[in-house]
Amino acid sequence: MATPQQIRSVEKYISEIEQSGENISEPHLYLVIGTHIIKGLLGYVAGEFEITPSRRANRSGLGVPDLRLKSKAGIWWVVGEAKLNDNSIRNSKSRMELWAGQENKQKYVSGDTAYFVWFAPRTILICAPSGEVLKGVYFDDNAKSIQQDGEDILVSVNPDEIADHLLMLGANEDSQESILEKFSRGETPYGYLPVDEDFQKLFYCFFS
Repeated sequence: MATPQQIRSVEKYISEIEQSGENISEPHLYLVIGTHIIKGLLGYVAGEFEITPSRRANRSGLGVPDLRLKSKAGIWWVVGEAKLNDNSIRNSKSRMELWAGQENKQKYVSGDTAYFVWFAPRTILICAPSGEVLKGVYFDDNAKSIQQDGEDILVSVNPDEIADHLLMLGANEDSQESILEKFSRGETPYGYLPVDEDFQKLFYCFFS
């Protein structure tokens, strides 16, 4: 259950998004997500998260995700991407194009990834490493919540409801251990095995 402080963080997030309207910039979006959602609601502190708006490349040359959250065990257990256009991630066709198309956001998923998260000003979607939407929030007050095809989307501007709905991503050690232990034991309905060039060579050598 969310604390009063966590609920206030959601209130501040909604207020800043409403004040910015459609003119919100990418740097401002990163700022309010980091301040009010990652730190204020989810409880991560410096060193436990990274927000990287610049498109710098890592050693593999594949770039880095916009967001990474580190578990208490030191594992980057959540990765995510932010978009300015809510419809680009709410629409399943557009979202899958971002996931597996030219931008290929699935490249950021590794063997340590428990969740992939899409962010937009009025949308947060929590996905399995496969890209399948598990849970999310639409910061809207003009529609009913969506529960279909395994998706649990809360449609609300109620800070209390929103806070409780997103706490599965929290920095709380108990919630992390629950999913990470199940993930490591293969008890979740999803998993990810990175098939890069080195893995393919080993695979072919083993079965040849």
